[in-house]
Amino acid sequence: MRRSSPRSVAAATALAIAATMLAACSDDSSGEPGPSGAQTGRSLPSQAAMADYGVGTTFKATEPLQISLMYREHPNYPLKGDWLFVRALQDNQNVTFDYVNVPLSDWNTQKPTIIGSGDVPDLIPVTYTAEQSRYAGGGSILPISDYVQYMPNLQDKIAKWDLGPEMANIKLASGQYYVLPGIHEKARSQYSIAIREEYWKQAGITSDPTTWDELEADLQKIKDAKIPGVKYPLSDRWQMKSLLNQAAPGFNTTSGFDWGFGNGVFWDDKDGAFVYSGATDEQRQLLTYFAGLVKKGLLDPESFTQDDDQAIQKFGNGESATISTNDQVIDNEYRKTFSDLGNTTAKVRQIRVPAGPAGDLYPYGGRLESGLMISAAAAQKPYFKALLQFVDWLYYSDEGLEFAKWGVEGTTFTKDAAGKRTLVDGIGYNAIHPEASKKLNVDFGFSNGEWMLAQGTTWDLDTSFLNDESLTFLKAMSSKKIMPPAPPAPLTPDQSDEAAQYQTQLYDIVTQNTAAFITGTKDIAKDWDAHVKALKDAGMEAYLTIYNEAREAAAK
Repeated sequence: MRRSSPRSVAAATALAIAATMLAACSDDSSGEPGPSGAQTGRSLPSQAAMADYGVGTTFKATEPLQISLMYREHPNYPLKGDWLFVRALQDNQNVTFDYVNVPLSDWNTQKPTIIGSGDVPDLIPVTYTAEQSRYAGGGSILPISDYVQYMPNLQDKIAKWDLGPEMANIKLASGQYYVLPGIHEKARSQYSIAIREEYWKQAGITSDPTTWDELEADLQKIKDAKIPGVKYPLSDRWQMKSLLNQAAPGFNTTSGFDWGFGNGVFWDDKDGAFVYSGATDEQRQLLTYFAGLVKKGLLDPESFTQDDDQAIQKFGNGESATISTNDQVIDNEYRKTFSDLGNTTAKVRQIRVPAGPAGDLYPYGGRLESGLMISAAAAQKPYFKALLQFVDWLYYSDEGLEFAKWGVEGTTFTKDAAGKRTLVDGIGYNAIHPEASKKLNVDFGFSNGEWMLAQGTTWDLDTSFLNDESLTFLKAMSSKKIMPPAPPAPLTPDQSDEAAQYQTQLYDIVTQNTAAFITGTKDIAKDWDAHVKALKDAGMEAYLTIYNEAREAAAK
């Protein structure tokens, strides 16, 4: 049966979030007007807080403010205490940090351990909204939705950018949310497919494919052209996660393992109920398509197992003509590989994600990204209100966002009369000044995901590092139709615990069989029914009942 518009589970109504965001607060229990002019009786510890903080105000603590931070240390730009970023915040915002360092490789295991210990730093960055349900009942993380009225820049952007529905999607059954998400003014598409343009021309291909079927036909042309050195027209990276995630909306489903499958629960308009994506006819159609590519010798079956370096090397040395990409790795990895190999004739280009049998669709929710949590203990600290003001300024104000991304004007970048920013000579970042001896993140601490949500937030900043090639790609992707959200189905803590008992096993079955079906280890025609039965035996129907009952409760 053709399923119509399965979509990610929402978590609350837009109406509820609108009420939350419009609520305002006073600076003390006297009922003095808060940032948006309304009143409330809540009083917050206000040591170091500004009395007149609001939209457009540069935050500066009225006395030295030290904030504890769980810091995810990236090996490519390890923490330096004398970074300009750190020094500028101390000089201009009167803020310093007490770090709890966690290596990138251990982040996903140490973060829950530290939070579970109860001794939690004030700020926990690089956290996705999907993670909040595991922390909501523990008492260590703050329900930050109760305090967003103290964050005028966040409120201002939610209102201006009509983000109420997206923010509603992250609320739990309690009506609260525990993660401050990174937000985009506009959805930004980064991932698609890269082609070796000279190979495509040799195969007689004169235009980019507009559908996945056309892509298959083009890959077949490359194979038939018998280009010397090319073993597979497509050899993918990221263990196929990106490619499957890109393709899934066009097949009206989700895929991509932890890159896009999510919890597997999606809304079926026709049946008026949530279905499990991994068991639908749409999922079968998606897997059948990619299994066909492998069977015809168009897709390298090692795409599921090879690491990124192996896939990049194959693309660079001409063993493959197509690979998944984003707007950064085109220059930083693919063109660099060509240069390192002394290949001056190779041409690589990012193409628009093709449309599928369900249409030219883009998943809903692309304007929210990973964000940060605040510890519950922070609400009892004397500087709590100042902490909220600082977070609001750094992560959501135009001034703070520009500072976190580009640095200090006149030192790391310049800006002309039209507002165009340029890194100063001698400082590089990604494809900008790649020959520079100093790097914006490595040597200065800027453009660091610990202190910068959503890579810029405003469309101006979001695209400020992009070249014309990437901007052209974004423009092409903007014509895709965004899938609407599913009805809200927020889970209670008990429902979340019950759902967790099923989710992991169901996910494991889907991920194992996805690779098996595509590579041909299992035959979709013969083994699909057994796959669905395995999901049912693992509790799929009980799992869906939890979400459908939650949806019914939310509707009331």
